[in-house]
Amino acid sequence: MTKDKDDDDAIDFKTPPKLSRDQRRQLQTWARKVTEGQRASAVFCSLWSDGMRDDPGRDPIPVIQLGYAMLLDKPIVIVAPRGARVPENVKRAALAVEFYEPDDVLSVRAATLRAITVALGPGDSEGER
Repeated sequence: MTKDKDDDDAIDFKTPPKLSRDQRRQLQTWARKVTEGQRASAVFCSLWSDGMRDDPGRDPIPVIQLGYAMLLDKPIVIVAPRGARVPENVKRAALAVEFYEPDDVLSVRAATLRAITVALGPGDSEGER
C-alpha cells in the first residue's frame, strides 16, 4: 500500500490491526452490547439512513446489527425516509421496506407499523393489540 505523505491515518487493509488483550476484550464487550437482545427478538427493524451505506464507520452499530440479524436469520424490516437509496440486496433480504415522509412523526409511526405487520402478520403488531 502506498501512503500519501499527508495521510497519517492510512490503513493497510491487508494486515489486521494488532490489538492488545485489553483492546480485544473491549472490542468483544462492545460487540456483545450492540447485539444484545437480537437473539430474543422476533423481528429486526432498522430505521434506515443513507449514512449506513455511505459512511458505515461514522456509526457502525446499525450496520453490525443488520449483519448480525442476517446471521441469526431474523425477519428484517427496514423503515426509511422517502428518497433514501436502500440497496437492492438489502431490499431482497428484508421482508418489508416501508418509507415515511421526513419530518412527519405520524408518517414514521405508520411506516413502522406497516413493516412490523408484514413481519408478524395482522393482529400481532403493538398497534393491533
